[in-house]
Amino acid sequence: MPAPRLEVGRLVLAWLAALLVVQVVTTLVTGLLFAVAPIELLSVVAAVSSVVGLVVAALAVVVAVLVLAAGGRAVGRPAWHWVAAGVPPLVLSVLVGLVVQVASLGRVHQDLLNLAVLVLELGIAVGVAVAVGTALRRSAERRAGWTPPPGPPPSH
Repeated sequence: MPAPRLEVGRLVLAWLAALLVVQVVTTLVTGLLFAVAPIELLSVVAAVSSVVGLVVAALAVVVAVLVLAAGGRAVGRPAWHWVAAGVPPLVLSVLVGLVVQVASLGRVHQDLLNLAVLVLELGIAVGVAVAVGTALRRSAERRAGWTPPPGPPPSH
């Protein structure tokens, strides 16, 4: 059985779902954190906000992978399909954040810690996409009674 094609419509739907999760959840949580915390704790709120960003990124990747796999479309999918579904929305979210910084500050302010968090976020996104996608694929294959052919997987 050949690997399924990566449909553009399904991929765009996965990206939109992930972007919606990133934007809505991040806005709600960050707004709540800054509204509740006293001014003396803003540095703590900023640190918590960074951790929340990592969790939201992982959640967005899970949503994108679930959208891609919906309707029995997980059987036989290679790992790069899951990465293609989950990672680009996070990259786009980071780029939008940089555009907002340039528009509001006139420059990009990224220190080493912010860059490290971005790299960590992308690494987590790739790992979550492959892990969740592979688990979904294996589960769908077991339910369908499909077993992969012996030997290494074909290169794509």
